[in-house]
Amino acid sequence: MFDLKEFETEAQKIISFMQTEFASLQVGRASVTLVENIKVNCYGGEQPIKAVANLNVMDAKTISIQPWDKSLVDAVARAIQEANLGINPINDGVNVRLNIPPLTEERRQELVKIVRKYAEETRIKVRSLRQAHLHKIEEEKPSEDEQHRLEKQLQEKVEKINEQIEELLKRKEEEVLKI
Repeated sequence: MFDLKEFETEAQKIISFMQTEFASLQVGRASVTLVENIKVNCYGGEQPIKAVANLNVMDAKTISIQPWDKSLVDAVARAIQEANLGINPINDGVNVRLNIPPLTEERRQELVKIVRKYAEETRIKVRSLRQAHLHKIEEEKPSEDEQHRLEKQLQEKVEKINEQIEELLKRKEEEVLKI
C-alpha cells in the first residue's frame, strides 16, 4: 500500500547517507568524520576505527587516534594509508596522528567533482524510490482521479527532496572551495 510518510522516511535515509558521504571528505581542516568509518582489520574481521579507538581533534590540522588495544596501532595506520585520503598517518607506537595538509586548488576541484557525483547518485536513488512508490500506487488500482492526486503528491515530495539535495550540494561546494 502506498504511504507518503514511508516515502519521506526512506528519502530522508538516502539524504542522510549523502550527508555522511559529504562529511567524510577532507576539506582542509581536521574532523573525526574524515576517518571514523574507515574499516580496520582486527579481531578476525573488520571494524570501523570509531569502534576500536578514541578519536580526537587536536587542532584545526591534526587528528589523534588512540586505539584501546595497543596491538591495533599498526592496523589503524595501515587502514588509513589504504583509504587513500592523501594523508600519511604518523605512528608513534601508541597513537596515530594525522596532519591534514592544506588543500591545493587542484584537490579542491577534485573534491567538487566527488561532491557532485555523490549528489547525482543520491538523485538517482530518489528517482528509483519514486518509481517503486509509483508502482505501489498502480498496484492499488485507485480511481483515475485518486491515482493522479497521489502521483502529484509524490512528485511534489520528490521536488522538495531534490531542492534539499541541491541546497546541501551548494553548501558543500562552497565549503570545499572556500580558502
